Amino acid sequence: MKSKVLLIQQFFGLGDQLFAMTIAHDYIKEGYKVLWPVLPSLVEGLNRAYPKVTFIDYNLVKVNYENREFKEFDGVLMLPMRYSERLMNRPYKDHMISKYEYLKKDWKRWKHTMFERDYEKENKLVKHLGIDREPYNLVSTIFGSNAEHKIDIKVNNEYRNIEMQNIPGFSLFDWSLVIENAATIHAVSSASLYLFELLTLVAKEVHIYNRTPIEKNLDYVRFLFSKNYILHE
Repeated sequence: MKSKVLLIQQFFGLGDQLFAMTIAHDYIKEGYKVLWPVLPSLVEGLNRAYPKVTFIDYNLVKVNYENREFKEFDGVLMLPMRYSERLMNRPYKDHMISKYEYLKKDWKRWKHTMFERDYEKENKLVKHLGIDREPYNLVSTIFGSNAEHKIDIKVNNEYRNIEMQNIPGFSLFDWSLVIENAATIHAVSSASLYLFELLTLVAKEVHIYNRTPIEKNLDYVRFLFSKNYILHE
């Protein structure tokens, strides 16, 4: 009997996970239970945002994460998503769209799966940050799966700067209201970029900065842009 449990091998990269969420929901519609091992810091937020998928600390799932075959092991169908561009002999800049192309799916469908918003959490974060009605710049300088990298972004205007940061008790999704209402946005290319694409923004200027020195330019996410971003690369 064909397995009805799908395990997605993509535990690093919240941006990768957001982009590929439509794939997970495609399999759910086919009757699969989707198990998605992720970094422990992401489990709670992802389970709230996408309750149809089961997210779990990847350290607790004893499977071979180096597997590069899309096949069943011990009753579980393993999807080696993290290796899709290598399996298809595609360059790194295509590592996102290859997740869909590996499965012969249209990557442009990635926005079809919206996360569930927790407005109570979002409003609590607004209050925690002390945001009232004054305009503000949203500034995001940290990137990397474990927030291990940072760039310097200087914003020169009269608005207050609100720095995106890891705050205990809140996930990236809980920043949605703060993101939507910012007067301007200045952000390094990271998982927040996928929220910029999914949300309706008030900001008249959205500046996207390269992940220096990890990448030389924004080629690896340029395909994603559907809004009039101001690029810094």
